[in-house]
Amino acid sequence: MAAMLAFLMAVCCCVPCVTVFAKSTGHGRTGDLSDIFDDKYNNMAHEYFGEMACTHLDKPTTDVSKFNDPEAYMAVMKDVDAWLEDAPKNGSDYDKEKFVYDKIATTCTYKMNGYGCDGTVGAVQAILYNHGGICDTFAKGFKYFCNMLDLKCWYVDGKWDGGNHAFNIIELDGKRYVVNMTGAVSVNDKPATAVDYSHMNMSKKQAERMGLTLSDWSKKYATDWSDCKYDDQDYFKKNNLYFTSYEAMKVALPAIIAKANNEGKPIVSVEFPQNDIGDAMAKEADNKLFAGGEMNDVIKKANLLTPYPVQANVSYGANKNFFGFMISSSHVPKA
Repeated sequence: MAAMLAFLMAVCCCVPCVTVFAKSTGHGRTGDLSDIFDDKYNNMAHEYFGEMACTHLDKPTTDVSKFNDPEAYMAVMKDVDAWLEDAPKNGSDYDKEKFVYDKIATTCTYKMNGYGCDGTVGAVQAILYNHGGICDTFAKGFKYFCNMLDLKCWYVDGKWDGGNHAFNIIELDGKRYVVNMTGAVSVNDKPATAVDYSHMNMSKKQAERMGLTLSDWSKKYATDWSDCKYDDQDYFKKNNLYFTSYEAMKVALPAIIAKANNEGKPIVSVEFPQNDIGDAMAKEADNKLFAGGEMNDVIKKANLLTPYPVQANVSYGANKNFFGFMISSSHVPKA
């Protein structure tokens, strides 16, 4: 996934956009934008709402009444409300964030014509109607919808494997994490059916290992990532899918496969430590389970005839300590 996106990121149009967070009053707020954008630095509302927000004034505004088309903006807000209708508004910070992350990942694809940097189409409309865009789209859209659910979230820019890139820093229960929403979005014509959580709630160290860097502009005007020291909101750790040895993973794998089967999930994924040792564990899992045939024993313990894991999708190298495989109902384990 990251390899395929590396080329695309090099041409991603990530114009610096100052969007310092100011606390939102929550889902359903449709009037004053000052709760989403800081008055002092907000100068690109059109990046979020397109030409309907372009005022052609000497000074940018958060006053919706001065937009080119306030009525069109209010119509978009109705669709924003609908998009957030099923959000866990009284849930935890993590649950709110995961709702936004999941919904963007499963409804959008990466496409160059989904969002234009000229301001004719904003990031919010690109996600709602075009169902796709570039890294800038997803970073701004992720920030906006998280803000609407009372989450502190910052748009930041920098590099991903050397190419220009936009991503986010989010605050959950007083702690900050790095989120690379673009990494979870499909580069194919169809949205992802299984969400990739390896780009969600990383520490600065983990993000750097993935190839992300933060620009000096973002450090100065948006927020620094020095406080992103935590990984306790990592999806794999929260769902008992994180292991420090291959043997521990193998023992737990039958129950994990059975659970995925019962929930209709097409992909099983686990995580190892994000270091060279973890990378080696992922490779060991690939070799022993598939090439070594140990998956047959795992399947028997899972008490399943179908589905059967048949294809490993293992990533090695920088922050690629994940082991995943497809589940297919067309295969059965060997006798």
